[in-house]
Amino acid sequence: MGLSDLVNVVITKQDASLTRVGFGTLLIAGYHTNFATRTKSYSPATALADMITDGFTTDHPMYLAAAAALSQNPRISALKLGRRATAWTKEWKVIVKTAANSTKYTVTINGEAAEFTSDATATKAEISAGLKAAIDLLGEPVTVVDDLTDTLTITADVAGVYFTIEVTDPIDGRHLWIEDTTTDPGIVADITAIQAADPDWYGLIIDSNGPAEVAALAVYIETQQKIFGATVADTEILDVGVTNDIASTLDAANYVRTFPMYRDSEHSMGAAAWMGRMLPFDPGSATWSYKTLVGQTADPLTDTEVGVLDDKTCNYYVEISGRSVTQTGITPGSEWIDVTRGLDWLRQRIAEDVFVTIAAADKIPYTDPGATILEAAVQSRLRDAVVNGVLAADPEPTTTVPKVADQSVTDRQNRYFPDLQFSGTLAGAIHTVEIEGSISV
Repeated sequence: MGLSDLVNVVITKQDASLTRVGFGTLLIAGYHTNFATRTKSYSPATALADMITDGFTTDHPMYLAAAAALSQNPRISALKLGRRATAWTKEWKVIVKTAANSTKYTVTINGEAAEFTSDATATKAEISAGLKAAIDLLGEPVTVVDDLTDTLTITADVAGVYFTIEVTDPIDGRHLWIEDTTTDPGIVADITAIQAADPDWYGLIIDSNGPAEVAALAVYIETQQKIFGATVADTEILDVGVTNDIASTLDAANYVRTFPMYRDSEHSMGAAAWMGRMLPFDPGSATWSYKTLVGQTADPLTDTEVGVLDDKTCNYYVEISGRSVTQTGITPGSEWIDVTRGLDWLRQRIAEDVFVTIAAADKIPYTDPGATILEAAVQSRLRDAVVNGVLAADPEPTTTVPKVADQSVTDRQNRYFPDLQFSGTLAGAIHTVEIEGSISV
């Protein structure tokens, strides 16, 4: 008699498990010709060196964004680059808002400073002309047009070639404004193509954040289970009297998947740094507010400017009590970024869990015990949501499953089980505190 006559062991190889959507994967999309595919994955540990090998330069906006994201601690575990097929032509306006006498005005292009000092009878036209002459002398690959009143239009000479711009203001106010007037070459078509080729990413950063591009992309992202962070540097955002800037536009649309972050310079890639700082956390486990970003310098915003940004639900990076921190972690739709991400995670994981439960079983019968199996899958994920900080433990999340006898004959014939419901309370986060005390002598 052989062993197999007593004990028969059968091993069945299971099909590959379900590929789960990654909520920590960052995609940086930009125009380039360094690889032909729509996306490419990079190991965070070697990404910057690998990008150089692939042909990116250290001043390419995608490299700047990747460097900003990868500088954070903890660091993202997954990074992808997406290829925009259509090149943008970068264009900025420099506007002389205040003509101050005997004052130095500075515009910095690609790290090179162009300076002009006004005379004792300064005019806006004089300052604009002086700055144009100074910028022309830099020899940077840009063309400067002076409207002969108060505005310079600075346009890249080559489509798809990025240039950085900053203005330096006197201590008594913002005498120079900058405005990104880059036209949208078709950002939605490019991101749609990237998404079709590789949908496995969650956070999106783009190389050029002109208002036209950001506004168009925000419409698309709102239809996806993704989030998009935009670094916006238009000075007009800081003005309470301006209501057609990009922050105001997003605010009016109440988007909950796009979040603007004001920075004095676009090439700081502040939103990329912020995304890199937050995506390593499990969804729901951390608020996006009060985070210090490695490599980012706080903007010297006034209290008035901070108030305007808050009113326009635009995020920013400032120094509070000697510490540089992000504020406030909100979307234009007045939803917190961590809530959007946490609920995306919960929605997706419940769907995946229930699918795995159905697919792994030979059959889940259309009976009350069968419905209980599905309920258990949902309950398990709700418990995870409590642990992660998405949902509160008190009151405890609940589930409700209808009796099979109450389901319609049509639904039973179609093997469709509706109305399995759950409820819970967001755990939320504390951002501000009010303390009252009394002291007796």
